[in-house]
Amino acid sequence: MLRKIASVALALSADDLKAYQKAITPIQEDFPKLPENAPADLQKTWDSLERLRTAATGQEKSLLDARAAYFPISEAAVDFAVALQSQAMGGGSVEIFACPMTKNAFPGAPAKARWLQTGDPLRNPWFGAEMIDCGSKILPEARP
Repeated sequence: MLRKIASVALALSADDLKAYQKAITPIQEDFPKLPENAPADLQKTWDSLERLRTAATGQEKSLLDARAAYFPISEAAVDFAVALQSQAMGGGSVEIFACPMTKNAFPGAPAKARWLQTGDPLRNPWFGAEMIDCGSKILPEARP
């Protein structure tokens, strides 16, 4: 699931609204369940991600709207990846990146934002081509 979420960030970094709409659909439709015996903190972050997965509808009409809709999903996915890594249960298929200046990236954007990628090179989903390499890889427990 985290790789699918990372593919949405990649579409946004390419400034490709149609690719974003295509990538967001599996996140909404094919959401797996965690095993019932998953650790409580892992279950808590997964539940948060599951609640937020429909924040983006795939019907967003602009990249700004798509980025705003994707933001809560991205943050929840990063929190889940961190919880996975803290439980030594994987999560290594994705890396965590942060942009230190997202304030004007989309309506309501925070000053800083995180996202998942499947590796280098850094591709900023919050600004796309305008600032494609703005940001840095961060440690899982770090907050921007």
